[in-house]
Amino acid sequence: MKKRDLEIILQKLPPHTAPMVKLEQYTTPAIIAADIVFNAYLEENINDKVVLDLGCGTGIFAIGAKLLGAREVIGIDADGTALTIAKGYANTLSLDITFHELDITEVTRSILPKSGIDTIIQNPPFGAQKTAKGADRIFLKKALEFAKIVYSLHLTKTEKFITLLVNKLGGEIIWKKQYIFPINHIFHFHTQEKVDYDVSLFKIKSKLDKKV
Repeated sequence: MKKRDLEIILQKLPPHTAPMVKLEQYTTPAIIAADIVFNAYLEENINDKVVLDLGCGTGIFAIGAKLLGAREVIGIDADGTALTIAKGYANTLSLDITFHELDITEVTRSILPKSGIDTIIQNPPFGAQKTAKGADRIFLKKALEFAKIVYSLHLTKTEKFITLLVNKLGGEIIWKKQYIFPINHIFHFHTQEKVDYDVSLFKIKSKLDKKV
């Protein structure tokens, strides 16, 4: 599958019908999601791999990974409404993806495949809301604990903090790539139709023992 074909399919993923402020539920644009998943595929971290979309929302990374040949895909999110959308579109595409409704703090090895996780792709909350403060720490800690390779999206201005945190958690940043992430007017406190944010994707290698 070409990257453009993947993007077209992901563009048809239905939007969240009732996003929650406290979870900072901003959908990853299809053009960015397709680029992230396709690059991971080119780096041989998708095809025939076990992939986890942590904080999957409506499942754009999980669906993209399965379309590109992942052997097994798991999506985890705390929002049941978002998961209903993810499951519905996965079923429409006849994709076999396992979804769990869990808070990030509840994710343990016991619900993951015994063979372990090869790759995690995630877009954690940016931490703009008080309820999401520190979420990037929790997501990165979990991701590095469970997977060998992690692709994680964060605000570019937090790069120094993310680098220090990753090193502290037993990881190593292999490379990074910047994107312009548009956030549309979806919550009552938004005063503009669209605001663009500089975000960076970090590819991280975990040095931790992954024995289950």
